[in-house]
Amino acid sequence: KKQNNNNNIFPLPIATSLWTTSATAANNLDAVLADADVVDPFATANKIEPQTKPLPESMTFYAQYVVNFFLSKPAVEKKIRGQRRAMWKRLNEQRKNVMTLAGYTASIVKPSFGFLFLGALMTSIVPSYWGKCIQCIATLSATKGQLFEAILGLGLSSTLAALFTGMRGSLFWIGGSRANYNVRVKLHRSLLLQEAAFFDTNETGYLLSRLNSDVNKIGQVISYHVNVVLRQFAQFVFGSIYLLRISPKLSLWAFGGIVLVAWLSAVYGDLARQLAEKVQDTFADATAVAETSFSMSETIRAFDGAEIESGKFEAAQSKALELEEVQAWAYGTHKFLSDTLQAILQVGLLIACWSVGKAGGLAASELTTFMFYTGFVLESSNEVGDQWAKIQQAVGASSSVFELIKRIPAVRDPP
Repeated sequence: KKQNNNNNIFPLPIATSLWTTSATAANNLDAVLADADVVDPFATANKIEPQTKPLPESMTFYAQYVVNFFLSKPAVEKKIRGQRRAMWKRLNEQRKNVMTLAGYTASIVKPSFGFLFLGALMTSIVPSYWGKCIQCIATLSATKGQLFEAILGLGLSSTLAALFTGMRGSLFWIGGSRANYNVRVKLHRSLLLQEAAFFDTNETGYLLSRLNSDVNKIGQVISYHVNVVLRQFAQFVFGSIYLLRISPKLSLWAFGGIVLVAWLSAVYGDLARQLAEKVQDTFADATAVAETSFSMSETIRAFDGAEIESGKFEAAQSKALELEEVQAWAYGTHKFLSDTLQAILQVGLLIACWSVGKAGGLAASELTTFMFYTGFVLESSNEVGDQWAKIQQAVGASSSVFELIKRIPAVRDPP
């Protein structure tokens, strides 16, 4: 009675006995677990070594893919022209989809493109003042007033270019974020309205992949790729005007090299777009495999099928990895060829400028400014080709999103 009044549940001898018994049982359980072959999931996962190809085999696969890309049909040129027409048609359709379904309205389009134009204009003026500053310092013949004018122009144009570029980047980023928001909400709503049989033929993992990764591509196109390609194209136009003003004859040589680089970028864009479509489809299939295995995890564990399901997912990821490595090798090849052509063109223009200067065709200050704008135009054109290929990749990857949004249910609910 005295012990119960002190709020003890058991009398002291019984409590001591229970404590000793439980401690002994815990020690025995630890010993059993130590002796047993207990599987640690983390250690098991770390023991798995997914198979990847050696680099020589990866390069060989890339070469075979490129050859098949060009020679899969006898009429290669006809096929490429057809692809180009289809590409332009799809780009126009995607433009309409972005303007309507993604909510990219005039309230954000006008200021975005306005600051893009102003930023490109001010950036194109900067090389002119750079040339004047270098000429003033190199010749030592300029007055303080001329040097001050050149430095002031350089400072003002650089500051305004930075301001307009910052505003342009912010507005395009906001536009891309709003596009993701609108498309995700509309796609989710459209999927909920589909008939029950639709979800029997389209797995949940596949639809989730479209809702997440594919929608991100649309926002990335607006906030970055379209942003950069239009900015670089505007800078290319303004820079070309300066080149033509300085020397139309030398400018034609520069434009000839730019056309060659543009053709190379167009071919790379066709390949990149096709690869992007296949990569996104492969990732969607892999996500569907993972979703199925997660939803049936208890059954898989009960029948010891974890290794089989892991093999299925690894096989799906391996296909995607092969295509991603082809994308990587294609990008490296395009970069090497385009940069090499750009370097050859610059060397040729240097020799041509030297010859013109020796003959007295252009003053040294004009030749300096011409070389500045040559590098400026070449860099802009090269970036346009690179970003254009990425736009085509995104168009290929996001095309299924708009198709799902526009899909009409086979069975409609009564009004």
